[in-house]
Amino acid sequence: MGCGGSALAMIQSIKANKMLLGKRYTYFDAKKDYIRGTNGLKFSGRKATKEELKQVKGLRVSLNDNMKDKL
Repeated sequence: MGCGGSALAMIQSIKANKMLLGKRYTYFDAKKDYIRGTNGLKFSGRKATKEELKQVKGLRVSLNDNMKDKL
């Protein structure tokens, strides 16, 4: 059994790479954050007013901050 060391090296390499990935951010997590973040916003086919743009920009900044916390 001369291949024990090479098999162990492969297993350790796979484990190390898995640890580098970190926690996954799934589609369902993104959907949940999107739904929570867009409560109260109503979109229509017209152009947005300045107040609506400020509201959307504020949400975008807060969502970006939440994403940084998860990484």
